[in-house]
Amino acid sequence: MTAAVLFFDLARFTTTTSIFPQEHTLYVLNLIIPVVMQTVRHWNGEIEKNTGDGIMAIFGTETRNNATIARDVIECAMGIKYIMLNDVHSHLSALGLPEMDFRIGIDLGELLIARIGIPHNSFLTAVGDSANRAAKVQTLAENNGISVGEYMLHSLHPDLHQYCEEGSDRSWNWRISGSTLPYRYFHFQGNFSEPKRTLMTPQANVLPRRW
Repeated sequence: MTAAVLFFDLARFTTTTSIFPQEHTLYVLNLIIPVVMQTVRHWNGEIEKNTGDGIMAIFGTETRNNATIARDVIECAMGIKYIMLNDVHSHLSALGLPEMDFRIGIDLGELLIARIGIPHNSFLTAVGDSANRAAKVQTLAENNGISVGEYMLHSLHPDLHQYCEEGSDRSWNWRISGSTLPYRYFHFQGNFSEPKRTLMTPQANVLPRRW
């Protein structure tokens, strides 16, 4: 199937929480991971796996339209970013805990969805280059940022291309399939607007909640 894959991960989680009592580490995870999972579900995503301090999600089980898939997954990522920066970080600070930086990576392409394991004890997993690319661009995202692969960019609404800035990293060496051309990745700089703001008070890189 053609689907989008989203990876969310807390940056430097092990290092940051190494000074915590274990119950504080568990509290932070149980605050953040459920919020991310609920946001994924809200935008028609499916949780593929929990990686401890991160989430892998698949978008595309509800529709086969690439533009709709791309819209849902980028809005989900923006929603996660908004909640983390405007709710979770302030909540952690009020408790005297450090803010937890995060990174989000997204790409879209053909995936093989398979069930792995034994009868009555198996799980779904996604296999494909788009999943691997999404995992990689997540590591290349800026702190508290979103990065997307080139195929994902092509499926986004053209109005959103202005918020995409091409990334560059020595460790990024993907090529377009069947070609020697480089496969590019981009930092997505768009943000949701504050709920109470109006079109009379625009902000840089701010988007309405639908376009």
